[in-house]
Amino acid sequence: MTAHITLPGRARVLEVPDPGWATSYPPPTRRHVYAAAHVAAHPDGSIDWDSTQRFREHLWAHGFGLAEAMDTAQRGMGLTFDQARELIVRSSARAAELGAQIASGAGTDQLAAGPHPLSAIIGAYAAQMEFVQAAGSRVILMASRALAANARSAHDYLEVYGQLLAHADRPVLLHWLGAAFDPALRAPTGDFWLESVDPTTTVAPVVVDPGQTVTIPVDITPGAAPGTTVSGTLYLDDASLISGAVTENALFGEFPQGSDVASFPYEYTVG
Repeated sequence: MTAHITLPGRARVLEVPDPGWATSYPPPTRRHVYAAAHVAAHPDGSIDWDSTQRFREHLWAHGFGLAEAMDTAQRGMGLTFDQARELIVRSSARAAELGAQIASGAGTDQLAAGPHPLSAIIGAYAAQMEFVQAAGSRVILMASRALAANARSAHDYLEVYGQLLAHADRPVLLHWLGAAFDPALRAPTGDFWLESVDPTTTVAPVVVDPGQTVTIPVDITPGAAPGTTVSGTLYLDDASLISGAVTENALFGEFPQGSDVASFPYEYTVG
């Protein structure tokens, strides 16, 4: 059965056909495939819990595991922390009834914007991990805006994740949005991934013909205190446009896509 979805501000109705396999088809045995599900909402912005649960049951019926309360569900972009907690509890209970797979996002979105010590970030992560585990769900360690804003080196990430993994009651899934964060890193080509969510961002990709060699200069402006060692990874991406297609965000027209094709680790000490 094809689903028909009317999006706000768009006259064209989005048609989503059923998968090309029956609900009786067994799930994969060599790997687990998780679907990060959206949340159905009423026009007033409140959650339509019945429709939200039916969609999850539809995914489970087709062999998917559920990645719950992730950014796809507008976590941190409309879905509040309290709503995320209720979503995790409801979906975990239903997954237990059906014997279905579920993993839920544990992040730091209960922290207010602003500076935080790593200990506070670890504590926020740990509190959400405990909640997710108590609900009966596997843990997905989500990308943290607080960690990205306050970490000063790759060591900080290792410190946070190391402590959290040591306290997990089972293996967790690590999740991140885009490449490693280093706000001081700039290249004249611009930020291709940022342009996907911020239309004011300018991007000037370098066109390289077969056999051609080009040089892309990169400037790093230190923002840490003198003596601080900063490390990270610079990624080289390819880029192309999808034309006339429906993207994962259900938008029509031309949209960028790309892949990381090479990575270059770097490290420097602020003088």
